[in-house]
Amino acid sequence: MIAAVEAWRAGLFKRGHWLPNIVAGAIVGVVALPLAMAFAIASGVKPEQGLYTSIIAGIAVALLGGSRIQIAGPTGAFIVILAGVVAQFGVDGLLLATLMAGVILVLMGLARLGAVIRFIPDPVIVGFTAGIAVIIWVGQWQYFFGLPVAGGGPFYLKTWQLLQSLPRLHVATTLLALGSLALALWGPRIPGLSRVPGPLLAMLAATAATIAFDATLTVGNIRATATTTAPNFVRGSVVPLTMAFTALKGSLGVQWSAITVGAVVGAHVGPGLLGVVVSRP
Repeated sequence: MIAAVEAWRAGLFKRGHWLPNIVAGAIVGVVALPLAMAFAIASGVKPEQGLYTSIIAGIAVALLGGSRIQIAGPTGAFIVILAGVVAQFGVDGLLLATLMAGVILVLMGLARLGAVIRFIPDPVIVGFTAGIAVIIWVGQWQYFFGLPVAGGGPFYLKTWQLLQSLPRLHVATTLLALGSLALALWGPRIPGLSRVPGPLLAMLAATAATIAFDATLTVGNIRATATTTAPNFVRGSVVPLTMAFTALKGSLGVQWSAITVGAVVGAHVGPGLLGVVVSRP
């Protein structure tokens, strides 16, 4: 069942449903768009690329998803795998990995293999997601505390480098991060704000604080990662999408001659299998 068709049959396109749906979509968009940009930075690409992805994928899943009540959005579980793909193969490899992941999911759906994932034991799923959570948590220390960027190496070495850098934390950045975290967790408990999502409160408060202090507060090196001008699509151009399709075309023709088949299977099939795991009911 296509989500848009299901919603039409349920009468959700009638005028009486417009206002609540628009309000709900605005709230979700305000929270999901910055989240997608943050995940893009953590994955090793530019924040505007996460912005493009969230917009296009959000529209696609809302119209063509399997159900009008399914939940879809940016997920941090992919950061660990995608960051490795970007570091080894660049953005071209990431585009190829995304394409292959989509093909894998479609083929598994056509073959009715979705039920196979239920045979994976719960401890395996819990341990897998907990391990990803720890890696992401440690990886965000440098942004949360404004620490210098850790060098390369295995996970335990990066963790030790970050721990050694804690005495040099940036006070303003740390206070901003702590305040945002507090609002995200306990903001809805404030009288009169019980119906406002905590992440939305945190984002608005952090933005206001940054503007009030004349943008002198920076979280890690996000400012250095972001572009200094508005994205082209904001100014009415489709150049970014054209560049994306050009890069995809190049990746299909270049990556296969530059890497081995084993590397392709290991790095590019991983996102597809992870998509199956995180979609487990």
